[in-house]
This record gives sequence, C-alpha cells and structure tokens, in this order.
Amino acid sequence: DLVPGARERERVVEAAARNLGLAPGEVVPCAAKDGKHVDRVLLAVAKAEPEMVAALGAALPEYRALLAWSATRKAAATAAAIALAPLPILDVVPLLVVQASLVLGIARIHGQRVTLARARELVVTFGLGFAGRTAFQELSKLGGPPGWVLAAAIAAATTAVRGRAAAAWFERGERAKSSELRAESRSLAKRLLQSLREMGRRRPQREHVRQAVEAALADGSEG
Repeated sequence: DLVPGARERERVVEAAARNLGLAPGEVVPCAAKDGKHVDRVLLAVAKAEPEMVAALGAALPEYRALLAWSATRKAAATAAAIALAPLPILDVVPLLVVQASLVLGIARIHGQRVTLARARELVVTFGLGFAGRTAFQELSKLGGPPGWVLAAAIAAATTAVRGRAAAAWFERGERAKSSELRAESRSLAKRLLQSLREMGRRRPQREHVRQAVEAALADGSEG
C-alpha cells in the first residue's frame, strides 16, 4: 500500500519474483492496511496447498464461501476430465468419489464433522432430480467426440451445483429444491458447453478440459 502507482507496483512484483526465484504471476501483491487482494492470497494458498483449506476456513470464517467455491471449481474441473472416459458408465463411480470428497472438504471448511460415508449420503441427497441428466450424460458418449464434450460440461455443472448446495447446507442449513438444482445445473451446463465447444470436435486432452472448466467458472459466484 506504500507503492505509489501501477507501474511501480509491477517493478516491485518483478523484483520480488526474481529474489524468490518465481515467475511474476506467482507473486500476489496485497495491502495489509486495508486487506486488498487478501482473497487472492487465500486462493493462491488453497491452490498450492489444498490440505490447508480447512485450516484457512477455521481461521478466517469470513472467507469460507470463497474457499468453498475454490474447492468446487477444482472438483468440477476434475469431474469434467473424468467424464471424457470413452465408454459409458465407467465414470460413475469416480464421479461419485470426486463429489463426495468435495462435500467432505466443504464440510471441513465450515468446521463441520462429517464422515466420508455421510458425505456420500449427502451427495445422493443433493443429487435427487439429477437421474435423468446423468443418464443423458452417459448416453451422449455413444454419439462420438461431441458427446464427450457434452458429457464433460454436464459432469462439471452437476458437480459445481452440488458444491454450491453443500456450501449452503453447511453454512446456513438451507436445502435447495430439486427443481432449483435441475434448473441451475441445466443453465450452467449450457454455459460450460459454449466454452468447451471452442476446443473443437475432436476429444480434447483431460488437462485442457480441466483448464477450460476452471477458467469458465472463474467468474462464477462463490455465494
């Protein structure tokens, strides 16, 4: 907060990066005086050290929503990559594992004690109303590469919506209606599909899909 202008701040960041042996993009400037960019610091820590997310949530409860959304974005990106499996049904169990782990992580961020078994139960609870969309996700793969991209969009969307539902559950005790979850899932899947279509008709690499989904969800609401 003592550095006078944008150009000077860039020089300070570049100098810090050189001294630390990092790329300039890995240095997150922030101001301790007013807390500016503290959220960016927390997200950087959560990305670099995922096991610290629960501790951050406990220490900084006002940032729990941000941390929960960060975990949700990562899980949604992983779900999209899993959904690129070439055969139907093969991704059902891995997706459930990802989503159960997400619910468990969000519970920890909010200081809730939840077992993995309970997390799986909650995934099923949040998943009510998604049966038809899950079937569509599986059948879409039979149509070739465009279907794989569609499956990735749907898997990412349903995972993201479950993450939001879990955050609302643990933070406020709110349980969303199945109709609301279906509508949100459908809307988000369409938005993600637009982003993934830019990758072409050929089946994309999983890492590229992860990056595309995380970027598409970067502007999403964490609330």
